[in-house]
Amino acid sequence: MDKLPFYFEFREFWEFFCPICKAERRSFYWPAPRKKHYISLAVLAGLITFGCWSWFGVKGAFLILPIWAVFEFYYRAKARQSLICPHCGFDPYLYKFDVTLARKKVEQFFANKKTLLEEKKKANQKIEDQKDENKK
Repeated sequence: MDKLPFYFEFREFWEFFCPICKAERRSFYWPAPRKKHYISLAVLAGLITFGCWSWFGVKGAFLILPIWAVFEFYYRAKARQSLICPHCGFDPYLYKFDVTLARKKVEQFFANKKTLLEEKKKANQKIEDQKDENKK
């Protein structure tokens, strides 16, 4: 077997297709922080320890733990948000845990989109009517 039918190509982003609208999607977030993020946290821990050395000493290194927790929460929330399709509102993370709720969210997305489109048409119609009145 000299060649495989596929090959692994390292990318900085996820590339996938939305299962509902078939739109090509791209997310720059991975499910968990990458190695570069942990290196950045280690550097931040060093800077905090060095900056707070006079007050805390070595104990200042433990100040990174709450910062790390906040970073993990924020990163994973952004990663999950980046997976939601802007074209159809499909959330794969939600679909994994509750299919009926994910379907309701997609239905709500299309209902909101429909009402926004109708409001936009009404606003455009008002503008056109005002232009016609001004011409008279």
